[in-house]
Amino acid sequence: MDQREYARLETQGGQPVMLLGVKLTGELRGLMFEARVEQRFCNPTDSNVEVVYSFPLPWGAVLLGVDVQLGDKHLTGAVVEKEEAEDRYEEAISEGNAAIMLEKNRDHSYSLNLGNLAAQEDCIITLRYAQTLQFEQHALRLLISTVIAPRYGDAVIDGGLLPHQAPSHSLLAEYPFDIVLRLHGDLADARVASPSHPVGVARIASDGGTCLTVSLARQG
Repeated sequence: MDQREYARLETQGGQPVMLLGVKLTGELRGLMFEARVEQRFCNPTDSNVEVVYSFPLPWGAVLLGVDVQLGDKHLTGAVVEKEEAEDRYEEAISEGNAAIMLEKNRDHSYSLNLGNLAAQEDCIITLRYAQTLQFEQHALRLLISTVIAPRYGDAVIDGGLLPHQAPSHSLLAEYPFDIVLRLHGDLADARVASPSHPVGVARIASDGGTCLTVSLARQG
């Protein structure tokens, strides 16, 4: 019996929104790492749904932006006061329009409300973040999270999340992912190794010199 599960979002009514795959592309220049995480979802139901997508960032990372592609519609956010954002979001939803609203939670995670994802429609959520790394024992260590682990304590009581913002977890969930990293400058001459996944390394010409490209040797 196959005990595997596939990663998914859930609507407030418990309807599944399946995760089809994840791709991360990153640029490492000196100690500055900039990443772009693209996640593809699909609404397999026969009705429009509203979903809440909660996600963390790596330690010390700063969120640069969030973009959402709903079918042929491209949505991006603008910073406004919370009450105004909630009013504009609810108004758009009530009129049947697609809308997004991003909130930073008390535990420093984020929740993205995404309204009116149409039946059988694909959705691409793209996160962009930056992170400053540190040399430790003459090396740089870069950690990229690929799972959401259960948090300690209660997400609502201890983490300050609203009930619909608390993420669910499963150690059996599976989804395909791919990673491509580009190392610039002096790091293009570095030795690269991964203790968790087999990787391939190639040097290619780029603007201003040589770039070291690191990718998974096979799909994760």
